[in-house]
Amino acid sequence: MRTRKYNSHGPTSFLKNTYEILYNESLNSIVTWTEDGGSFVIYDIFNFTNTVLPKYFKHSNLSSFIRQLNMYGFRKTKDDDSQALKFSHPMFQKDKKSLLKEIHRKSNDSLGLLNKEGISVLAERLQKFQLQQHTMEAMLGNLENQYSQVLEQNQVLLSELFQSKQREKQIELFLQNFAQQTKEEVQNMEGKEDSSMLWDIEPQYPGEEISEKEYEKGSHNDELKEEFSRD
Repeated sequence: MRTRKYNSHGPTSFLKNTYEILYNESLNSIVTWTEDGGSFVIYDIFNFTNTVLPKYFKHSNLSSFIRQLNMYGFRKTKDDDSQALKFSHPMFQKDKKSLLKEIHRKSNDSLGLLNKEGISVLAERLQKFQLQQHTMEAMLGNLENQYSQVLEQNQVLLSELFQSKQREKQIELFLQNFAQQTKEEVQNMEGKEDSSMLWDIEPQYPGEEISEKEYEKGSHNDELKEEFSRD
């Protein structure tokens, strides 16, 4: 098994350059120590990438710089400024440059161990994700079945509503026809009653009353003839 290589000749150029950056007061608005001196913060990422990195590391690749920090065991932590990048290491302290020699780059064996641990963690997360996926698929299938049932019930209700509307129209039409027929029958009955009343009325003449016997003898008719002949 490969053992970890300790830096017996002092800190690497990467650590020394990073430490030197933090003591350049002209860069304090871009990158600087925290108040307790246990971390450093990159506030201006754009200028750090395009100005500081080319000057101290001969490149402008921020991802490469962060990857190097990770290789030396630096941890990225949260800062009050959500746009800033904050890093810390227990042996990377302000005014304690002698501790830099205790910071070592991770060996291939340790990286391999981390990779194995990472794979194990990823496998566990994948298993949980698959379980959650199966659960969600089952829930989705249940929701689809419920949705289908609701659609079927809606179709039945719509059909019943349509039939109810049709029956309502039929009843309305029946009532209209019944009312019309009733009205016509009443009018016909009234017309018949008026006609029968006309036939039942006996002729009367003003000032005269005709007895049944005189009417039978025809005396009344003779008087009428004389009356018309005078005219």
